[in-house]
Amino acid sequence: MHISVNNAVISGLDMTADARYALIAKAGFTAIDMGMSGGANTRSPDYEGKCIFEKSLDEVIEYYAETIAAIRKHGLFVTQGHAPQPAYVAGHPEVTEYCIRIYKRIIEFCGYIGCPRLVIHGVDYKFDNTVDPPEEIDRLNRHLFESLIPELLQYNVMACMENLYVRKYKTDNNDIFIEGPASDPYATARLIDELNEKAGKEIFGLCLDTGHMHIVRKDARTYIPILGKRIKALHLNDNNSNSDNHFVPLAGTVEWDSICSALKAVGYSGDLSFELGGHFGKIRAFNPDLVLPWLELTCKTGQVFQKMIKD
Repeated sequence: MHISVNNAVISGLDMTADARYALIAKAGFTAIDMGMSGGANTRSPDYEGKCIFEKSLDEVIEYYAETIAAIRKHGLFVTQGHAPQPAYVAGHPEVTEYCIRIYKRIIEFCGYIGCPRLVIHGVDYKFDNTVDPPEEIDRLNRHLFESLIPELLQYNVMACMENLYVRKYKTDNNDIFIEGPASDPYATARLIDELNEKAGKEIFGLCLDTGHMHIVRKDARTYIPILGKRIKALHLNDNNSNSDNHFVPLAGTVEWDSICSALKAVGYSGDLSFELGGHFGKIRAFNPDLVLPWLELTCKTGQVFQKMIKD
């Protein structure tokens, strides 16, 4: 069980890639959750032609060569990648087709670097989307994942859909959230099982995002057991239930005892991967020398979680 962190926490540091990944290794981490946007921006109407994953595998390898070399040099490996998103814009199914195309190249790249899992948000939706009925969103989402089956099988990569939220509206003090794709554990379990049956192999699972689970008021003691062994990856982060802060665990109001005990009960044996943001930008801006101590504390927290889940 490796302890991993997303590489976004070091992205703003004024140092070489080698020095950045040396910092992560020094903090005690053994793996990386690697963002694989490659310059994609599907929120922009002119998204075509800007993502490295539109190009050949050789060009992708060259693009990430320095990063992968630094990761390997410091004894780390990429335990999971994160695909760009969103994979759909209301009224524009062609965005989904574009994402399928670049996701296939990302899966090929994952196979090349030995990354066993790719986290994919899937076809999300917005609360103010008056164009598409829910069943159309569900159809597009299934279509996206089914379209990736040949590449997932060929390159031995698992696609992990993520439990998401939908921001209903924003007030002065709070964001109001409702459930998004993969927040319903029963529907998600059925979808994963049906996709795996279609593939003839277990190549689909869930990446459990603890922060997302918290802001849509899902209780780990009921949510996690329903998904059970289908949980193949984690995004560990905290918040105060009113914003998707991506805090270090124990900095918010997530009930970590419940999460660890539920993961233990279902026999979770994957890696412990932190997906952090927000406050790390503030730390870097205030004093970059504080980044390492914060990373060390995060890694130590992961070691405590590891003991709680395994023992």
